[in-house]
Amino acid sequence: MRHRLRRSISAGAIAAALVLGGAVAAHATPTPNNGPEAGGTTVTVPEPAGVTFTSISAGSGHSLAISADGNTYAWGDNQHGQLGDGTSSNRYAPVLVQTPVGVTFTSISAGYYYSLAIGSDGNTYAWGDNSKGQLGDGTTTNRNVPALVQAPAGVTFTSVSAGYESSLALGSDGNTYAWGNNGSGLLGDGTTTNRNVPVLVQAPAGVTFTSVTTGLSASGAIGSDGNTYAWGPGSRGQLGNGTYNSSNVPVQVQAPAGVTFISLGAGSSHFVAIGSDGNTYAWGWNGNSYGQLGDGGVNLNSNVPILVLVPAGVNFTSISAGPNQALALGSDGNTYAWGLNSYGRLGDGTTTNRNVPVQVLLPEVVVTGVTFDGLPGTNLIDNGDGTWSVDTPAHVAGPVDVVVSWTLNGVTQTSVTYAGGFTYNPTPVAPTITNPADQTVTSGSTATFSVTVTGTPAPTVVWEVSRDGGTTWETITADPAATPSADGLTLSVVGSSTNNGFHYRATATNSAGQVTSQPAKFTVTQTPVVNDPKNPGTQIPEKSVDSSLAFTGSETQSALLIGALVALLLGAGIITANRIAKRRAHQ
Repeated sequence: MRHRLRRSISAGAIAAALVLGGAVAAHATPTPNNGPEAGGTTVTVPEPAGVTFTSISAGSGHSLAISADGNTYAWGDNQHGQLGDGTSSNRYAPVLVQTPVGVTFTSISAGYYYSLAIGSDGNTYAWGDNSKGQLGDGTTTNRNVPALVQAPAGVTFTSVSAGYESSLALGSDGNTYAWGNNGSGLLGDGTTTNRNVPVLVQAPAGVTFTSVTTGLSASGAIGSDGNTYAWGPGSRGQLGNGTYNSSNVPVQVQAPAGVTFISLGAGSSHFVAIGSDGNTYAWGWNGNSYGQLGDGGVNLNSNVPILVLVPAGVNFTSISAGPNQALALGSDGNTYAWGLNSYGRLGDGTTTNRNVPVQVLLPEVVVTGVTFDGLPGTNLIDNGDGTWSVDTPAHVAGPVDVVVSWTLNGVTQTSVTYAGGFTYNPTPVAPTITNPADQTVTSGSTATFSVTVTGTPAPTVVWEVSRDGGTTWETITADPAATPSADGLTLSVVGSSTNNGFHYRATATNSAGQVTSQPAKFTVTQTPVVNDPKNPGTQIPEKSVDSSLAFTGSETQSALLIGALVALLLGAGIITANRIAKRRAHQ
């Protein structure tokens, strides 16, 4: 499997990304979300993302992590029960720690063969190897699930650090406590007596410790006075005070002039620290070949802090030391590692020791398949931008679930399901259209042309007009007297002398094609006119004649006969218009 360089979460996140997952990248859903029944639509899906750990700690052979969902996970060596899952089986992928009922862990620390955690209930818990009393529960019995640490009465621990066989904690009373193996004065209580319950560390007069760390053979702390202190064995210069002497009480580290340390980590026999000047420092054992001081191999052991060769343009914002290696978070968002690289613990894809920081590589997500209602898509491609593309299979019309199968570092994950994430559209059918009928109306009246259409998807209908007998066609807006309906199936036209003789036709269009109807002719006739009975010599529309002057039934026949007789007599000169007028007057 090829590796993609990715932003790491924190120290030890390499192993953390092995198996957990199920969350989906927020930036997208399947796109496009619909296509034809025939399939063949290229759909893009977001790449699933592994569970994000919000806190992590690396021990000698195992690691701990708190996830965003509040659970605590562990993986690696479990021969002493240090994974806290109730077994002594090694785990090559994260498993849930069996936290007490109703309790979540808010702070964790992985030691050499045991683990420490602070619970949401304010108590401190420990599990794993207890041969030197490092679990602080008053016994030397190993535990494969978390057990309560016996904190001093009225004191809760606000920060804990697990070392080789000894533990450190900051108390709510402002004191620092230690328990476990006290060889060479690791507990800092002024003795070399092992302790199976917490005892006070002898801090310098007037100083309280604000941060503590413990490793294989030395312990350290940052004091309220701004100084850094260390205690325990000093044979490799790990106390950083310019000597190789051991001390069973804290002694001051010789920080560079004008520099205070703001973050501190203890390793096997060395320390790493971030300075107030933005530089990173290390002191103590340099292995001759491991390179855990990160100075490029210039020095062997160093009993005073020396500069770590950080990448150009990068500052370290957080740091953690393992037995013979160190990890740091960079200001560029990447994680860096240096020192012993057996078993690939540096996470750079090799087993080569590094005497300067190198970037940690995280495992990549691989989408192994995408199905549509259980049918596998084809041509699965990693787009390299956090998305994958796949071609849809054929399927009947309707919505279907899209299921994304994936692995993280080769381990199968819970599939991601997009319910109704893709809709199959019916297979397109080319449109058909009927021909509109010719229409004839009198001027001022409205004619209606109509068509019917078929096709899938439903076609859109557009009307056109020809003003030259069908030779050329224009959009229907060329005839202001024409108004199409909303669905386009009818066209209303008000007749006038202007549009007399126009032709109209409709075109139906959908994704499968286009079809145009035969044209229909529009004929507009003029309204008949008659002489106005009230105004001789003037013509008016026939329908406008006053009904009082009209005859009906037998009167009509009589009027016609009388009219004919009068015309005959006038023509013969027997009567005159004047005599007729007088006769009417008498009547």
